[in-house]
Amino acid sequence: KKKNEVEKLKSFFAGEKIEIEKAEKIISKSHEYKIYEVISALMGGNIREGYDYLDTTGNYMLLLYSAVRELQILSKIKVILEEKNIKFINNYNLYSKEIYPEIKSEIPGHPFAVFKKIEQAVKMDEEKLITLIKMGVDAELRIKKGVMDEDSAIKLFIAGFGK
Repeated sequence: KKKNEVEKLKSFFAGEKIEIEKAEKIISKSHEYKIYEVISALMGGNIREGYDYLDTTGNYMLLLYSAVRELQILSKIKVILEEKNIKFINNYNLYSKEIYPEIKSEIPGHPFAVFKKIEQAVKMDEEKLITLIKMGVDAELRIKKGVMDEDSAIKLFIAGFGK
């Protein structure tokens, strides 16, 4: 697979200097990784990334379900941290010794993956998380009831990340 990607880049750039931004758009990525990148960008307020993903893949419901699931996880993390009165330490070594042992039964996953999710969760406002979850559920209902088409409903949902 890597060899195919290198050949693709060689062919596209044909001896020119390789530009990372252009190369990233050409290289194939797994759906899971790409959707993770898009959701991370949305969480950071980069809604353009979400629109581009939809326009190039057409994976509307995958993006919707994945984003809402991620928002629910982040909300759960915020609740757990608050209930246990845990202050996040933005140092992986300290986190893995002091925080992870306390939360690993409630937030399953590899310690580093959980660390990254906590890092993201503490940056987001709880009210915004809840609003976005509601917007996602609303988008799904509008689509299923035929009130809105996928494109409009999910792009409206994505717009919520920029507010």
